Amino acid sequence: NNSTVFTDSSSYARTVSIGAGTPKISTTQSKFDGASIRGGSHPTQLNATLSGITADEAWTLELWYYRTASTDYQAFLEVDETYVMLRTPNNSGNFELGFFKTFMRTYTTAVVPLNTWTHLACCVEKTSLTNWEIRLYVNGIRGALYNTAVSFALTTGSPLLRIGRSNSSGFAAFDGYIDEYRLTVGVARYSGDFTPPTLPGCNGTGDISPINRSGTEALRGIGLTANPGTLGLASGHKKLSGQEATAGAG
Repeated sequence: NNSTVFTDSSSYARTVSIGAGTPKISTTQSKFDGASIRGGSHPTQLNATLSGITADEAWTLELWYYRTASTDYQAFLEVDETYVMLRTPNNSGNFELGFFKTFMRTYTTAVVPLNTWTHLACCVEKTSLTNWEIRLYVNGIRGALYNTAVSFALTTGSPLLRIGRSNSSGFAAFDGYIDEYRLTVGVARYSGDFTPPTLPGCNGTGDISPINRSGTEALRGIGLTANPGTLGLASGHKKLSGQEATAGAG
């Protein structure tokens, strides 16, 4: 509890570092297995460098989130000015999941409540030569669908992933607890509504088995595994055992 040492437990052995503030592992709240990642007041940021990302790849971000404050701009992903974050549009007081890039943005209509574990997901993929699609989910229910000719692919090569705040302004710290955080590069995991995972390390389709990766190349991404003292980035997703909670991408 309260550890600030984050270790990559995957074969990628990525370095996970604190970019700002004091994110820590906490046993106060967890969705699974007794531990989660605790954010805090602005600024709070974790950093990890991705690798091997090629042009026009689909990607999925998903996590369980326990919101503890009504702070605007709570960011879960920032890669070169592409954001997935909680916002309260027009200062309505209703916190909704949003996707942002340059001046384009879309929000869910479902509200993310205080002091409750909520499953959040964002799927991004190129559906034709001239169209990109963004799908946002709250507790497995699609709350937003957005199509555009502008590419929403992640930056190719080895971009820096920031969890917590933006590169430029320092806003957007997540203010709550994160569990089962997973960024997957290479697939838009959900196309329709789904049942959120009921066990750690599992896909959100109602299947309680660990995610099974097929093909010759492991999907690239990051999966943060929190136990007292460890935060991991997983390339292949495995069934977890013991007192572990995941917050990651794989």
